[in-house]
Amino acid sequence: MHIAKKLEKKGWEKKHIAKTLHILKKAEDKKHLYVKFLDKFLFWFVLFLIILGNVIIFIALLPIIIEVSQAYTLFVFTVVGFAFGALIDNIIKEMELTKKHYFLAGILIALMATLSMFFVITLAEIFLKEFGIFIKINPLLSTFIYIIAFTLPHVLYKIKEI
Repeated sequence: MHIAKKLEKKGWEKKHIAKTLHILKKAEDKKHLYVKFLDKFLFWFVLFLIILGNVIIFIALLPIIIEVSQAYTLFVFTVVGFAFGALIDNIIKEMELTKKHYFLAGILIALMATLSMFFVITLAEIFLKEFGIFIKINPLLSTFIYIIAFTLPHVLYKIKEI
């Protein structure tokens, strides 16, 4: 959410909001080159950690995928997807990104979550077949359910914002 809207919601007067925005603008203009570099580096580093965390979550969920029914697995994916999506959305919102970066981050994270989940399940399925162990879930259905749950916090936030 834009800073002015946040301050307005908190009851700030328009003249104080204008003065604050002016001070912030002056500070932004004076930002050194290395600070701008660090901002961009932080953005991409956090994105990388989020994607890595997503892959680690799927690997950690492999025992559940192997041992339990599809209905229970889909329930777990729904809960984990919603929780991880809410966490990611809060992190991205707190970074106060531009709309372009916010959109880019959302697309990249959703895409990487989809691909990593699908590949982890598919690779596990191929690998486990060699040992005579069969996964009881449909990778496409699981990925679809996870992505819906993953993006739901962001959609709810946007609906609330309107």
